[in-house]
Amino acid sequence: MEYPKYQFYCSCKLARKAFPRLLNHKLNTVAAHCGYNLTNHHYAMADAYACVHIAVTLMEKKKLSVWQIFDVYQKSELTWVLEISRYPTP
Repeated sequence: MEYPKYQFYCSCKLARKAFPRLLNHKLNTVAAHCGYNLTNHHYAMADAYACVHIAVTLMEKKKLSVWQIFDVYQKSELTWVLEISRYPTP
């Protein structure tokens, strides 16, 4: 059976680019920074909700659409900094 060709994005990679000054980029640290209380860390559904919350928080903070954030996500580190700075932070 061939593995499906799913497109996916890593919230850890996204967080490292978006929040470079955090002490670390563990899921519970980033989730807390984004205002999400990850009380059941390492439970699949709780971790999935935390990942979504991180992505949505960044989209709201930078006023990005889903497609813009994924486009920015795929760019290099330097390009990310230049690209993300174009979007306003409330």
